[in-house]
Amino acid sequence: MDIFDFDTPGARDALAQAGFRDVERALHNLEELAGSEADGQLPDDFFQALIDAPDPDMALHNFVRVVQASRVSFLQTLKEYPELCRMLLCVLGGSPFMADMLVRDPDTFDWLTGAPDRIAQSCEKEQLMVSFDRAVEAVDTREDKLNAVRRSSRRELLRIGVGDLAGGRAIQYVAADLSILADVCLQKLIDILLPDLQARYGLPRNGDGQPVEFAIFGLGKLGGMELNFSSDIDLMFVYSAEGNTDGERSVTNQEFFSRLCEQIVRAATEVTPEGFLYRMDMRLRPDGAAGALVMPLAGYEGYYMRRGELWERQMLIKARCCAGSEALGQRFLKMVQPFVYPRYFDTSPATEINRVKARIEDQIGSKGQRETHLKLRSGGIRDIEFIVQCLQLLVGRIHENARSDNTLEAIRQLQRVSALSGKEADQLRDAYVFFRRLEHRLQMMHNRSDYSLPEGEDEQRVLARTMDMESAGAYRKILDVHLKAVQEVYAQVFTEAHESEGRSIGALVNMEIGDAEASGLLEEIGFDRPAEAHRNLIYLAFGHVPRIRGTRARQSFTELAPALMQALQESADPDQGLSNLESLVSAYGAGDMFFRILASNQGFRQLMLSLCVGSQFLVQVITRNPGLLDWLVRPEVLYLDPEAEVLHLSPGVDALREQLRAQIEQYGDTPELVSVLNRIKHRELLRFGTRNLVGLTDTFETFEALTMLADAVVQAVYEVVYARLVEKRGVPRNHSGEEGGFVVLGLGKMGGDELSFGSDLDIVFVYGEDGETDGARPQGNLQFFIDLAQQMIAMLEQNTPQGKLYPVDPRLRPEGASGLLALSLESYSRYLETRASTWERMALSRSRVVAGDPVLGEKLLNLFEPFVVGSGFSDEEVATMLDIRKKMERKNGQRSRKVVSIKTDAGGIVDIEFIVQILQLKFAKDHPELRSANTLEALRRLVEGGFLEVEDAQRLQQAYVFLRTVEKVIRRQDEQARTHLPTEDRALTAVARAMGFDTAEVFEDVLKNDMVQTRAIFERVVEARIDE
Repeated sequence: MDIFDFDTPGARDALAQAGFRDVERALHNLEELAGSEADGQLPDDFFQALIDAPDPDMALHNFVRVVQASRVSFLQTLKEYPELCRMLLCVLGGSPFMADMLVRDPDTFDWLTGAPDRIAQSCEKEQLMVSFDRAVEAVDTREDKLNAVRRSSRRELLRIGVGDLAGGRAIQYVAADLSILADVCLQKLIDILLPDLQARYGLPRNGDGQPVEFAIFGLGKLGGMELNFSSDIDLMFVYSAEGNTDGERSVTNQEFFSRLCEQIVRAATEVTPEGFLYRMDMRLRPDGAAGALVMPLAGYEGYYMRRGELWERQMLIKARCCAGSEALGQRFLKMVQPFVYPRYFDTSPATEINRVKARIEDQIGSKGQRETHLKLRSGGIRDIEFIVQCLQLLVGRIHENARSDNTLEAIRQLQRVSALSGKEADQLRDAYVFFRRLEHRLQMMHNRSDYSLPEGEDEQRVLARTMDMESAGAYRKILDVHLKAVQEVYAQVFTEAHESEGRSIGALVNMEIGDAEASGLLEEIGFDRPAEAHRNLIYLAFGHVPRIRGTRARQSFTELAPALMQALQESADPDQGLSNLESLVSAYGAGDMFFRILASNQGFRQLMLSLCVGSQFLVQVITRNPGLLDWLVRPEVLYLDPEAEVLHLSPGVDALREQLRAQIEQYGDTPELVSVLNRIKHRELLRFGTRNLVGLTDTFETFEALTMLADAVVQAVYEVVYARLVEKRGVPRNHSGEEGGFVVLGLGKMGGDELSFGSDLDIVFVYGEDGETDGARPQGNLQFFIDLAQQMIAMLEQNTPQGKLYPVDPRLRPEGASGLLALSLESYSRYLETRASTWERMALSRSRVVAGDPVLGEKLLNLFEPFVVGSGFSDEEVATMLDIRKKMERKNGQRSRKVVSIKTDAGGIVDIEFIVQILQLKFAKDHPELRSANTLEALRRLVEGGFLEVEDAQRLQQAYVFLRTVEKVIRRQDEQARTHLPTEDRALTAVARAMGFDTAEVFEDVLKNDMVQTRAIFERVVEARIDE
């Protein structure tokens, strides 16, 4: 049809048949078009493109408007590029709003189509910022700069809208582009408005004089990078700290940033000849419209921790720093995470969200919108958001990946953690994409925040065509499918949530011990020994003798139970945690008070559960002496010096020695003394172990503290036994009449300040010179000091109700188990000169005086140094140590293949220690600075000296820290010197979780990989040295 033959008799019929609803208006528009000399300037398929548009009437009318506003070249471009004409008619027939933008600025069309990918692809944020900067910098006044932002925003909005409506871009990319555009606009408003305020009032500074940061947070769809056309933007404003500006007209930071925020809101929302940027909604801030427009970080923290409600948790899931300081943004988001994802909820998320949903649906029902409001109707956009946010609140506490601020990404992650089934996730995803496209089409019409679905057939047909559907009927059918799917998922998810919440601890503890249903429920939530867990819950609620706890205690436990069970579910070993807690409560008594403190004090609850889950041994320390619990929670016990900026590792060896000496003075050398010393030792083990469990010290700081404790105990035992023997036999003296010195040397882990829980003490005893005691019945010094060593070992290993002080291993002395228990300095010297073995060079490289005479100790270490360093470490000596290493592996290999030794297996702890010690001894003669008894410090020195590649050293350090931490976790359970991984699945899983892994399989893979890499370095570094 020749569209300009509108005077022919059949023109009206042809237009009606082509889909024009208002034929007279269409004829009028064609007359207008003819008057603009368009005849012959349009593509051949113009009429077909016109009737293919979502609304041909609208497309024709708006096309005439654009032609009349454009230059002649505009029609020439369309004639030359028919695909541009088809795209343009699609836009003009789907969005009067975008048609208005083209009429207002026809040259935008040339810009829009001037680059091949401008419509089809996203514009990166940095690139967009540069474009806005260029526009703003081209003008001088503040108002002109703000108008430049408005014009640039309008142009970008058109680009994004055309890509959505006519370019077939996926909705998630369109929404992200709209969100990035809002981010850039907000940032430019800050850049334009802030300098004037700074010039007037100065820079805002905190109490320390440091500059104060400012950030804008997007919430809702902006926060989730899901902004739609014509959407309000939900914002919160934050500054980092209180203080004052530093200008002559100083004001408080509150006043300064309030002025800035007011200007930002005014600049964004003000309707000007250039239009406006955004409608803004700040009502989601603390206290809503009645609250301060902007607050400091501490103000938000105080509000959310004291008064925050569940809807605010939902809101903050989607919080994102959109403009301003990214560093402050990260601090804010980190600060709110404990509020958004608490360990337990005072109000059930499912119950509260259902209540809000019912209220919303009642409100839209009263307005006659129950079936037409796309966002708020049953099965609509809000229901999808409620489903996702409810599940995020429930599982985000455990699975951090599920905390995404983006709805589609959150659905994917919720499916990944099995909070949604595959079918449910697909249904929600498909419905969300469909609804969001529909929402865009509605709002692109007139740039209004419109969620009203059309009810008329013609309006539905137009909407359907913008969605690439042929008819209104097809649109209604697909809409209904998605609405019903969301309703079904909503019902399923919230039913499961209510059922889960209904399985209360109160119901469980009232079931009989051995009840199958109770065991089944506990097994479902993560207990491997559900029958035992059920019994422990009943004991916690009622006590061991039936119903001995009073009503108040049971009520207090019931109030505590949700938080307790949630924390146990998230722990490394729920079964052990619950069992140990029951033991601890039973030993402590005062159940009502204990439960109320656990319920009301999250810090105390975390402390107790860390102990109960992390160490059977430390719990037993408390159950044997329940008064230690009151001692442990005193601030100075765990923090040692609460006012200090740097936390100390321990009270200090001198302070501990004084405490031990005070007990020795009180009890004397009596049978009770060892038990008294053991109580002090266990008290300090409780302190050091708890500090490590709650993250106040790392693995090697804990080792240092444990070594310090052993030093103090050995010194105390030495003083007691020495005084005992002197009283009976007199003072040992040399041939010149001087008192004979005596030292206890620590070797191995003790020598390197690396003792772990349950470590043996590798010690050697040495005295100064031969002679005899000056008592009534003189005794030779050799026998005196052998007796001293024997009695020290006996005292250290004496069995008490608390166990031994320490197991002792003196076999690293000259001649090993067959040698004298104590040697003189001269005898030791002769031994080193004549009979010492290669392995003893390595053993003595980690020697340290731990008790006795410091002067003699220094002489002894000076004696050792030339022996240890020698003339280097020859190939033969390296080969000898390799043979010893292989024997250690073969000895361990005789055990079951399933038993993994993290110490002596290939790539284990010993490999790393051998590498370090062999390299030290090989090069220390010329480089004495390499010498250190501590493995990690020695690694650092070897790298600095160029004797070990940086990459190798980093891998060895990582592996050593990992393996020693695994060892610590295993030993902390029962204070036994274990170096093998547990073979029982449950115990291995507990170790894996304590190490931060979700499964034992992943943990074993990482461990194996570290050990394989370590062995490869061992073979390359140690064996290669033989060939140098």
